[in-house]
Amino acid sequence: MVSKVPEGWSRVTISDIISNQRDSLATKTLSQSRVLYFSIPIFDETGAPEIVDGSEIGSSKYKVPLDCVLLAKLNPRIPRVWRVQHSGERLAACSTEFWPLIPKSNNILLDFLKFTLESEAFLTNPLIAPASSTKSHQRIKRTSFEKYTFPLPPLPEQKKIAAILSSVDEAIEATEAVIEQTRTVKKGLLQELLTRGIGHTEFKKTAIGETPRSWRLSTLGDEFSSSSLKNGIYKPQDLYGSGTQIVRIDNYQNGEHLDSSKLRKVQLDPDEIESYELQHGDILINRVNSLSHLGKTTYISNLTERTVFESNMMRLRLPNNPTLSPEFIFLHLASDHIKSFFQGRAKKAVAQTSISQDDILAIPVTIPPKKEQDEICIIFDSIETILIRNNEQLHYLKTLKRGLLQDLLTGKVRVNTLDLPALLNAEAPAEAQAE
Repeated sequence: MVSKVPEGWSRVTISDIISNQRDSLATKTLSQSRVLYFSIPIFDETGAPEIVDGSEIGSSKYKVPLDCVLLAKLNPRIPRVWRVQHSGERLAACSTEFWPLIPKSNNILLDFLKFTLESEAFLTNPLIAPASSTKSHQRIKRTSFEKYTFPLPPLPEQKKIAAILSSVDEAIEATEAVIEQTRTVKKGLLQELLTRGIGHTEFKKTAIGETPRSWRLSTLGDEFSSSSLKNGIYKPQDLYGSGTQIVRIDNYQNGEHLDSSKLRKVQLDPDEIESYELQHGDILINRVNSLSHLGKTTYISNLTERTVFESNMMRLRLPNNPTLSPEFIFLHLASDHIKSFFQGRAKKAVAQTSISQDDILAIPVTIPPKKEQDEICIIFDSIETILIRNNEQLHYLKTLKRGLLQDLLTGKVRVNTLDLPALLNAEAPAEAQAE
């Protein structure tokens, strides 16, 4: 059933108000100049177009209008909506996986259209269901897209709605920038402290580089046995949805403590929970992945309920050892040096690589006295606290945006009743973290 729209709004169809400008550019035309190029990979990587030599573009593309919205038709469950304005000083082209959209009349703002195409109402509508059954190449059917209907407010309210949502986007981008900068600082500091330590003036050369003279060179296999390692559990997708929390490979960033607020659940037997349960101080290492992500590592702390881990990772649980900190070993495993070590020992198969428990045991480590291990871990705990706080704020802002998209684009909440500054300046609430 089509829902009612607020007084003064109308319900419109894409084909009535939007033109899909699929003007083709042949490779011969492209090869004659430098091109402002919009592609899906560059959208995912930076969100900004790149300038390329047109002769490097090996197939025809669409011309990008000066003022438009680019909507990616490929894999519509991953929203890729690009609000584009360019000067026209050079030829602009986009992948044919994008549709260049422009208004047919002046009754819709492109900024408002962008947010409409990012909304859950659009992404989950049956008309936008993929036209292909191939999982990695699902596409929106153009004829179905053109039939999509949505509520359209008058231009002044469109402008206000777009301004509000743009402000939330700016807050999201600013928070993401802080997180990225913090990760950069952490990475540089990790390299420094794992090779130079704290306050050392005397160093020695070892098989893995220069280290403080008082540190000892070892391997993980010298510090514990293979019984400290365990591969995770596999369960088919039809068992997911309820039960026990499970860590999957997309739940964490390399070198960061696990955020357990977004974990899925899976049905398990009591014996399986007992065998694969995680506890404080465990380390998870990704054992099967693409080469660039192989060995991705997270540290387990502050779990609020019983949690297990899936089969493409292994659990490292260090035995009680008064001279060795599990968190210090975790920092070693997250370093660029160990990433290179994993890549050198990776077993290659079709579209993926793997490492084994023997590879973990062979990892070379330099180990300072326990007191210095703890001091190094305290430094990184303070950085981790900053990352956790900013990730919680980012999650809150993204949840806020989803809610505003639903409420503002349907008229459920009107712009004149919204206190945006209060919402943007709010601390991330516990319920947002536990969503």
